[in-house]
Amino acid sequence: MKSRLQKILGFQALFCILPLLLIGGFQSQTFDCGDSCCVFIPEIKKNSSSLFTFIDKYNCIISNDGTNTSAETFNRVFFGGSEDAGGVDGKNASAVINAAINMFSGSGGKIKVLEGSYLLDSRIVFCSNLELHCVNNALFNLGYNGVAFDFCGVNNSAIKGASLFGNRENFTGTAIIIQDHLGTGSGNISVTNNHIFNFGSRGISIEGVLSSNNNVSYNTVEDLLHEGIMVSRANNNIIFCNYVEKTGLHGIISTGGNFNIISNNTVLDSGANYVSGFAHGIAVDGNAGLNPCFGNVVSNNTVIMTFMAGIEVADGAHNSTIKNNYVANTSDYGVYFGGSFEPSSNGVITENVMCNCGLNTDQGILISGASNNKPTSQVIIYGNMIDSAGKDGIQLKWVNHVQVIENTCFNCAGYGLTIKQSNFDSIIVSKNNKFNSNILGEVHRSV
Repeated sequence: MKSRLQKILGFQALFCILPLLLIGGFQSQTFDCGDSCCVFIPEIKKNSSSLFTFIDKYNCIISNDGTNTSAETFNRVFFGGSEDAGGVDGKNASAVINAAINMFSGSGGKIKVLEGSYLLDSRIVFCSNLELHCVNNALFNLGYNGVAFDFCGVNNSAIKGASLFGNRENFTGTAIIIQDHLGTGSGNISVTNNHIFNFGSRGISIEGVLSSNNNVSYNTVEDLLHEGIMVSRANNNIIFCNYVEKTGLHGIISTGGNFNIISNNTVLDSGANYVSGFAHGIAVDGNAGLNPCFGNVVSNNTVIMTFMAGIEVADGAHNSTIKNNYVANTSDYGVYFGGSFEPSSNGVITENVMCNCGLNTDQGILISGASNNKPTSQVIIYGNMIDSAGKDGIQLKWVNHVQVIENTCFNCAGYGLTIKQSNFDSIIVSKNNKFNSNILGEVHRSV
């Protein structure tokens, strides 16, 4: 253990801490190490497996309570206090928080924001290699029209544990944006365990062809006027295990981006704040065919109560996978693959469960091209279960080379499967589908 202390603290800090151990003091301390810097002494706690252990250290701590004299860091920024006061009771906090971030613009670092309320009057701009950790969902209130937290052309940074209130009755804003800047993308950004609510625009947005390899996970995003989470023309991003509820537009969307994974999310009541536009639960599209997208995955999500479709993959979306999702109580289709502007191709739709979908007399699954001359093609529909669709369990329209294998459709208001205006010879319907117990019958073909 002695060598570990030497490695972390150096000889001088070790000699400073020994008296504390002898008298049983286990409180955080700071020491002046001359002109070079101050050495941070982490909090020391007893541990059953060893004498003590070290917790994470932070380069800076921010509090809206000037009476807080915690010494767990060597740089302290207090609001309403005597040390670097930048506001009163957390008001107009942006300048001071940005100043704290700028201290680490070259080297990177960790900043802890203590519990409390902070009013933002301008955006917080991150630098590379910076982590912002918030204690007990420190609350940031948007006080202007714009973005709250901006990752603009930066890499390897993170925000964790923040609570962001958009005050949409008075301001229009987005909570967190990750974006390109002057030819530089933002990559390896982690947005985790944040609570975002009441914003007049989006919750979390990843934008730009150079922004990639970002992770948006375990966030709660609710009560917004636009999308909950959006990925626009960005690649190789992970949207994982988020809870999105009550949006005006899509719950989650990836548009014009490649190889994005949307997995294990829960989306409820997309379109609850609908004004105009599209409001699917989860959407992947090629921007009406203008920015075709490839290799996206939508898997293991729960989508319930949508103003439009549960899951839509459309308009120039190729090599896509829709797997093992649970979709229920949708106004339009449970799952839609194809496109009214531009067809899609090479899709796999497998092992999904749909209940009470297409309540506006639509299908559980609809595969459709843009027209008879622009068919959607090369699609496998395998092992899905559809219970109580508003019309057909599965419908194929303007398609080529589609396989329908081992699906179960029952209690649907139409047929189990309808094929219309398609190349019938290119469609394979295996005998082991279960299309009985639907009101109009099993399989229907029409020109």
